Formats: sequence, structure tokens, C-alpha cells
Amino acid sequence: MNSITKEWRLNTNISLVAGNYKDVRAWVVSTNINAIYKISSKIGATIGIAYFDADVTINDNTEQKDIKYGYDGLVIGLHGVF
Repeated sequence: MNSITKEWRLNTNISLVAGNYKDVRAWVVSTNINAIYKISSKIGATIGIAYFDADVTINDNTEQKDIKYGYDGLVIGLHGVF
């Protein structure tokens, strides 16, 4: 996390998971970029963009299943520290 001012920070995260196990092959990518505003010492607000993509293939003896799921868009939220 990088601080811009005392109240504002930028946060980025990139996650990648890929692998094979028996008859299953999977690939998952998740990224996000967030701006975080510190409202008080215990409460903050977040706004950012997110991207998620998953691709799973299951090779059964009789058929093959391809499962694809993904999203991208705006993320807005509040968070607390206890």
C-alpha cells in the first residue's frame, strides 16, 4: 500500500492460480486497484475497480465440462478496524 496523503492510500492486488489434478484443469486470475480514504482511526471508505476470471475444465470418462466465470467492475465499500 502506498500513501498519497495522511488520509488517502492506493492498494493493488494481483492473484493467479493455475494447476491440474487428475481430470481437472483450472486457471483463476483476480486483480483489483483501490483508493482507500481514512475517515477516522477505525473507519475507512474504499472505491476501486476489480477483475476476476476463472476457467475450469473437467474431463470425465463420458464427457468434458468447461466452466467459465468472470466479472469486472466498480467496487465501493466501507471497512472498520477493531
